[in-house]
Amino acid sequence: MTEEAKGTAVAPVQTGGPLDFGGLDAQLFSTFPAEDKARVVALMQGKAKPLADVVGQEITVVHILAHSVETITEEGEVLGLLRIVLAGPNGEAWQTTSEGIRNSVRIISKYYGRPPWTNGLKLKVESVRTRRGRTTFTLSPV
Repeated sequence: MTEEAKGTAVAPVQTGGPLDFGGLDAQLFSTFPAEDKARVVALMQGKAKPLADVVGQEITVVHILAHSVETITEEGEVLGLLRIVLAGPNGEAWQTTSEGIRNSVRIISKYYGRPPWTNGLKLKVESVRTRRGRTTFTLSPV
């Protein structure tokens, strides 16, 4: 693997055998209506900005999309992650694999109801330090 490919590559599919996508339905959560399937596909393929670009700002979220992705660590190991896409009312969307956002969505859904949030839910994106000294993101209702 080349130096620039580390940390961004998708695990290769083996050739010569059956193509196994392993239960795609179990790896996808979406609050988008069925007629927005083209938008869901585009968002799953990366048509969203990094959530890190809006830290400290307020965003309005209507829909949430979550799906499994794989990356390769610097040590060459395949790491499975949950990619979460937050979609706004005007076509904007932000993506992250932050565990903090996953937890925030769970907590917010408990108190504000599960998405979609028809009128949009205003949330502030924040960056916090974990006990281990890492950085994660959280969402706070505004």
